[in-house]
Amino acid sequence: MSKIELLYIDEKGPQESLKMSTPFDKVNKIAYADDDMHSYVANIIKISESNISKVEKDYINIENRYLSTRNFKEGKELKGQIILKGNFGWGVASLKKNELEFYTKLFEILNENSVENLLFSINKMSLLVDSRLLNWILDMQDKRQFSAFELKYSLTKYAEIEASENVIAKFFDKNTSLKDLLTAIQKDLEGIVNRNKGNKRMHNQVSFYKKIIYLIKKWKHLNSVNPQLDASFNWDKVSYALDLWLTENKLIKEADANQFLLYLDQGIPREPFEKFEFNSIFENCISSTNVGIRITDMLVAIAGNYLSKFSKDTRYNLEEPTKPKHLSPGWFDFNQEQYQLIKLMAIYFFKGDMKYSYVIDTYFDEPLLFETFITYVSSYPSYEEYRKVSDSQHVNQHFRVIMGVFQEKWENARSAEFFANEGYGNLRNAIDAGVIRPL
Repeated sequence: MSKIELLYIDEKGPQESLKMSTPFDKVNKIAYADDDMHSYVANIIKISESNISKVEKDYINIENRYLSTRNFKEGKELKGQIILKGNFGWGVASLKKNELEFYTKLFEILNENSVENLLFSINKMSLLVDSRLLNWILDMQDKRQFSAFELKYSLTKYAEIEASENVIAKFFDKNTSLKDLLTAIQKDLEGIVNRNKGNKRMHNQVSFYKKIIYLIKKWKHLNSVNPQLDASFNWDKVSYALDLWLTENKLIKEADANQFLLYLDQGIPREPFEKFEFNSIFENCISSTNVGIRITDMLVAIAGNYLSKFSKDTRYNLEEPTKPKHLSPGWFDFNQEQYQLIKLMAIYFFKGDMKYSYVIDTYFDEPLLFETFITYVSSYPSYEEYRKVSDSQHVNQHFRVIMGVFQEKWENARSAEFFANEGYGNLRNAIDAGVIRPL
């Protein structure tokens, strides 16, 4: 008989509905919430019933120890955002002694007690693109005109970074026809191509944009069905990420979802999780009385902050389009204790025994930065070896790593499309059958 497992889920950057920023902001084209998260990030931890008492006891100890170092009002609940606020400019490299000690002890507790994890993210601009162009993108794939993954990725990146106010407004306006939206995108892309002639940094992107311009000219009259999707959050993507993880748990660790108790933080709906037939689902859990929720809050806070800050740091300046943007050297400037925390994070988030413990969106730039950054830094056998390389050299070496992983992602996407075409006729059918993740 399978053992009882307890799952706890928390989120960062929740936003049920999307709206255009007012006044229009070239960087934040969507009106993001106060946390300025361009992606929704969620984290689930899985603790065995046999370990839960020890985990709770150890966590409360480090929580109380940290609270004793801060001048908080009695009874104040400790949140990840409270710990990281003002202490996370360069991520872990900016953590001060008390905050560093707290997170180090937390990851030691998780690793020592075999607490398992699922971390996933969904880009919000990707949801806006889906709301208008999803069926057209799948139609292009069905007609073998373009890779659906590459087309979705490129259109999302264009919308996120370079799209004009006019185009974003048409995305949000359901009265704008698909043809008119595509025409606006075409004209916008033509302008970008013309402005970047001779720009070496944009060479590959411009080449790709030219292909999309040709595609739009040829197929914008196609009578694709307008997706029945609002510019809002898509819980199906959450369900699919969880489904992958649960299926892998069942195959590798013989874990049975019927023996899982799921605890949802306040505000997370139960409906997307009902199909998994968990033993029990507890919704609107109050974190102040639920240690598991408090732990997963700490994890989603540190991961979500990295994603948000990486997004800002690597976004290229529209006024300086020829200047490449990589991670700044400050992210790599660790002392020995900070470096050891990164090592612990790598073991916990990316230990490698589970392929689907980290699930990212079709537009994967920031999540891929986070994954490759943590795994690159931790790849050195010791802090002394890591310090033999300058921070600026680390920037360049990490960039080469991420380019390699980037190509691997595309190869996997092409293989998935080939599988879909051969087995199901097209990608849409494979997605509907549940064998390929949603775009």
